[in-house]
Amino acid sequence: MLKAVRRLAGLDSQTLPTLLLRGWSVIAGAVMVLLIPIWLGPIEQGYYFTFASLLALQIFFELGMNQVIVQVVSHEFAHLKISSNDELSGDESRISRLSSLLALLRRFYGIGAALFFVIVGACGFLFFSKTGGLAAADWGSAWVLLTLATAGNLYLSPMLTVLEGCGEVAGVARMRLVQSIFGYSLMWVALGLGAGLWAMSFVPLTAVLYTFFWLKRNGRTIKELRKYTAAGASKERISWRKDIFPFQWRIAISWISGYFIFQLFTPLAFAKQGAVAAGQLGISLAIFSALLTVGMSWITAKIPALAAHVARNERDKLNLLFTAVVKRSMAFTLISILFVIAIMFLLTHFDVAAVHRFTSFPVIICLAIVTLSNCYVFAAAIYMRSHKEEPMMLVSVVSALATLTAAIIGAGYSVFTMMALYTSVVVGLTVPWTTILFLRYFRRA
Repeated sequence: MLKAVRRLAGLDSQTLPTLLLRGWSVIAGAVMVLLIPIWLGPIEQGYYFTFASLLALQIFFELGMNQVIVQVVSHEFAHLKISSNDELSGDESRISRLSSLLALLRRFYGIGAALFFVIVGACGFLFFSKTGGLAAADWGSAWVLLTLATAGNLYLSPMLTVLEGCGEVAGVARMRLVQSIFGYSLMWVALGLGAGLWAMSFVPLTAVLYTFFWLKRNGRTIKELRKYTAAGASKERISWRKDIFPFQWRIAISWISGYFIFQLFTPLAFAKQGAVAAGQLGISLAIFSALLTVGMSWITAKIPALAAHVARNERDKLNLLFTAVVKRSMAFTLISILFVIAIMFLLTHFDVAAVHRFTSFPVIICLAIVTLSNCYVFAAAIYMRSHKEEPMMLVSVVSALATLTAAIIGAGYSVFTMMALYTSVVVGLTVPWTTILFLRYFRRA
């Protein structure tokens, strides 16, 4: 019976650990929804979620490289195998190319992480010094520690992406699940002890320490590639200019545009409507973001498999796999959204005190529509990018500009106006444009 359920839901050895990780994110998010109103004041809640939005600026320093890495590695590793005794075999030129990629990533992410810590840290101090209602002594040290830990995770992130590209999706998902459980547990204890905004640091600090030691013990494929480089056998090389940049610059523009589409609302609400309104919007955005993250599990777990089918020109298998996972992804997301809407409606209808820590019910409806729409858009983008192409660049840029304009105009009036205009952009522009592009790829011979 259990096997039949797992088969029907598509919970194979790669999808299940990913789904557990995303499911934990929902649980952790639900606990945060309960604890933040208890242990943080309305103003501190605004700082909490605005911190998170500003930390997402790391995309400007990562420049979409992780998305490129998983595609490049998947296409190369589709022609390789790793034995039970951890030895790589297959096309020597592809092993050589992957080993050269590791050296490139260490340099790229080392510079990016350092710049992130300095620039984002300074920008955060400038932003919070001019807005909000807390003295620098109440948030300054916590902000420095947060940016430092986030920079450390940024530096280590490509190693995990390389392993995912090599098909080790399940192992990386299990590692992230464990580190997340430890990190959030420590943060909850710290909140209970009155650590305030300092408690936020425990999640990224735990992540960077756990990831570092886990890679030391479990990064077998990376170790083999480093041995290959050390032995001087690396002749074929991946060139950033020829092999990565033509794909990356389009991805980078799309992802930078994504920041303005997804992360700008809380800081704008903070600046225009105050810390309390920002906290209400931030906690509501976090709920729907968690649902979307879980809903995407079926698709993200299959990114290496999708890329491998493209590399081997297996169009029928590619389309069959994608159709199966996108149906499950959309179904889960829809059911979860309806459940949240029902809960929020009941809380609003009976005027439960806790509901005032969340944004208004009309904004909740806007977020629900956007979340389901983005589930489809993200899935279609993954399918198209598995071809080592980025057709979503122009869509992302235009959508970002439209969203930025709508957000700036709307924030001056109310949070609802801002989110209603954003919903119009997603439904009226992003979804139909994405559909046109997706069908061109899906119908390729």
